[in-house]
Amino acid sequence: MATAMTGGYVRPEMLAETDWLKERLDDPNVRVIDCRDDPEQYDMCHIPGAVYMNYKKTKTRNGGVHILSPEEAAETFGKMGIGDDNEVVIYDDVGSYAGRVWWTLHHYGHENLRILNGGWTKWVEDGYPVTREIPKPSFETFTPRPRTDDMATADEVRDSINDPDTVIFDTRSGIEYFGILEKFGYRKRAKRGGHVPSAQWVNWTRSLERDHTMKPAIELDHMFRSEGFDPNKETLVYCQSAARSGHQLFALKLIGHNNVKNYDGSWKEWGNSDSSPIEITPHLSRESARKVLAVIFGSMAGTYILSKLGRLLVNRVRSS
Repeated sequence: MATAMTGGYVRPEMLAETDWLKERLDDPNVRVIDCRDDPEQYDMCHIPGAVYMNYKKTKTRNGGVHILSPEEAAETFGKMGIGDDNEVVIYDDVGSYAGRVWWTLHHYGHENLRILNGGWTKWVEDGYPVTREIPKPSFETFTPRPRTDDMATADEVRDSINDPDTVIFDTRSGIEYFGILEKFGYRKRAKRGGHVPSAQWVNWTRSLERDHTMKPAIELDHMFRSEGFDPNKETLVYCQSAARSGHQLFALKLIGHNNVKNYDGSWKEWGNSDSSPIEITPHLSRESARKVLAVIFGSMAGTYILSKLGRLLVNRVRSS
């Protein structure tokens, strides 16, 4: 397992290890955000001192496609007790939600910002304290300073299609990338399925180990480059709601790359727009193609084995 100090990261300060946070639970300058998807999980127990923020609260209040306005961000984070000088540690239990909250704070210029390596899962596994006590933070002054180098719009994505100087990464699952659900009439996430033309498929989970810690820098670098990443080109990332892609932007910055933008509207905007071009034909590296084939043939083999087992059980029942 890689840690902030052993992972070879260019910016190890972007990660907080569980033992590092445990030593700072009583530090008045540290703020902890729990952004697990289900608020009931937070109510049951959470890291001491943590305030709750569902990642959907990082979006505008009038529809929830784009990031909070500067005024909304100032009010939202101020009420959470996050001031300009606070060090903020963010965690969830999967990885992607923390990526969205991290990116929102990063976009608004907050500097002292970390994601808990391994998140809630590792915190519990390490046996560190949890509580049901809900803190009541005092209002702090959060001053939004919007960045201009980390967010892409739909127009920017459209202009970047097939641009030789730009790489587009789709960080969703394969089912979403190939538009499989929409082919069967599922329209809950978007009217249309598929992906942005020329987008490479880089599932966000590939940046994480099975224990939800970040993979070492050398593995991250190899993975991104094998999918077409070029540090001399601009990289645009997207998913369904800019959460999983926020995690991938975090991963790229962790290993030292700056020319990366998160498409804020992501597929929730793109897939519901009749004017946005959509492609079904995949753009896969050899590594991704192997993974897809492994899943397909693995499913076929699994189906075959299950059918054989089923017949065996039926025969046994008949003969008994």
